[in-house]
Amino acid sequence: MARKEHAVALRLATDTLKAVDSTAWIHPAVRDVAWLISSPGLLSGGGRAAGTVSDDWCQHRYVDLVPLLEQLDQNPEPLLRYIAQHEHGPRRLGRYAEVLAAFWLEHWPGAGQVQRSIAVHDGTRTLGEFDLVWSDHHQRGLHHWELAVKFYLRSRPSTDPQAWIGPNPDDHLHAKLDTMFKRQLRLGRSRAGQAALRSHFPVHLIHGLEARALIKGYLFYPVAEWPEPQLPPRGLAHDHAAGWWLHQSEAKRLPQNKRDSRYIDLPKAAWLAPAAVPRKDPQVLAHGEMIEHIRSHFRHRLRAIMVAELRPGLDGRWHERSRGFVVHDQWPNPVVPPVHG
Repeated sequence: MARKEHAVALRLATDTLKAVDSTAWIHPAVRDVAWLISSPGLLSGGGRAAGTVSDDWCQHRYVDLVPLLEQLDQNPEPLLRYIAQHEHGPRRLGRYAEVLAAFWLEHWPGAGQVQRSIAVHDGTRTLGEFDLVWSDHHQRGLHHWELAVKFYLRSRPSTDPQAWIGPNPDDHLHAKLDTMFKRQLRLGRSRAGQAALRSHFPVHLIHGLEARALIKGYLFYPVAEWPEPQLPPRGLAHDHAAGWWLHQSEAKRLPQNKRDSRYIDLPKAAWLAPAAVPRKDPQVLAHGEMIEHIRSHFRHRLRAIMVAELRPGLDGRWHERSRGFVVHDQWPNPVVPPVHG
């Protein structure tokens, strides 16, 4: 094979690897952008899924942006500077994802003007806000995106969306979808919503506004079913990103795919892309050490933790093999503090 053809083949193989395994990117923020674009959405098929940004569309945009991501992996400063300029206060995962999505669109040649967090007011009353609104490059259309990155655990043996609850038991999948499709995505139809858009975009674009949901995340199944979960949720994507969950008292059931597995307690800021951490990271624990870490955590706290099972990679890093939530023993029921007489 000629040198040029070999280089092209190698580039295609590398791009394919990065498309399949987002942990192939080195920098965490670059991995998060890659994951946000390329990961499967939670909805697919008919019904509400028709009102979502399709996985196919996202995959094509991801291919478009691979050269930029390669540059950022070598020098992430432009991305980190953009995040710092647009993210205010402590990191909130939803806002962080919005900033990454805005960065993506601003650097995709097919998008023109991009605005995020446009507030909608009716007099002194706030009706809501548009997460992302962008025009196409030729100023022929206007797109409103509502973005959600969610994590839901199946709380009982059922395909009903109502069985899916967040680690915070006040967060319910069916309620989130109702809010998004019945209220947030209809904001552009209101008189106040159109007035807010007119302050940012030409009038002729607003009448053709297209509203869609970009819903990413993971669904978690009881550890007893892992790695072959049962009862996939009705109306959601069959290829969704998935993991396991267990109660604190089940710590000994922590999945161990192979003897070389290691584990890390992922901070919430690292819940998006699959984990990839340096081989000598002191927070990486063996199976027994993670079990003890779980027990120690719940002696003092009720907050759920996200644990990633790791495998050794050829690049000298630990790569995520699976992930799961560990929740307190009363989840999804609220914990009632004892009454002292």
